[in-house]
Amino acid sequence: MRALSLLSLVFLLAFAGCGTSDVGPTVTEGGLDGNWVTPNGDVGAGKSLVLTSSQGEVEGTGQDFDDQHHIIGNYTIIGTYDSAGINLSMSYGDGSSATFKGNFVGTNTMKGTWTGPNGGQVTLVRAS
Repeated sequence: MRALSLLSLVFLLAFAGCGTSDVGPTVTEGGLDGNWVTPNGDVGAGKSLVLTSSQGEVEGTGQDFDDQHHIIGNYTIIGTYDSAGINLSMSYGDGSSATFKGNFVGTNTMKGTWTGPNGGQVTLVRAS
């Protein structure tokens, strides 16, 4: 009986660390499709992206806006997605470039780092 209790304790301790991770949802096929915008209330420039995704690849177009909602940049988007996250590369019309590296934090929200014009920590939400 004592051996059974010890064996049960060993199994309990062995599986105590198992569970779900805190990384957030992964991207499913077509899960990036649609319009994505920075939410109202974000400080500074806003962003609007139109994305399509298939088999781990993403493409689309986007625009940056100033705080008066004037367009200050247009760009094309290519990128990839997998269980590790979302990686986008933007090519602006003026020849400059930017990247976004982030993750889903919900079905309709992405968070990550935008490097390049109007960069910083960015939240993008799926527009309805």
